Amino acid sequence: IAGSQQDFPVLDHGAPVGVLTRAELTLALQRHGSGAAVGDVARRDGEHADAVEPLEDAVRRMRGLGRTALPVLHRGALVGLITLESVGEIVLVRDALKRFSSRKAV
Repeated sequence: IAGSQQDFPVLDHGAPVGVLTRAELTLALQRHGSGAAVGDVARRDGEHADAVEPLEDAVRRMRGLGRTALPVLHRGALVGLITLESVGEIVLVRDALKRFSSRKAV
């Protein structure tokens, strides 16, 4: 909870099964206490992004699903986690670099 990570991929014996968001974690702790199993409270809807899927498509799908994060799979194995927060940070950095480059060129 003290860290900055908001979303957590959930694995079952190494196989990706879902995502647990900080909001879902907090709600589960309120409802079930600290003894609740992660697998019982994680979102297990099978939604994921494929590693070769265009980022824009994955973000559009996340927004349409009302999700803040999706596990990223490659050949069925978890290789990462895409979050709206991390995508937003990338966009901010890219825009700042573009503004710097255009200002420098003038």
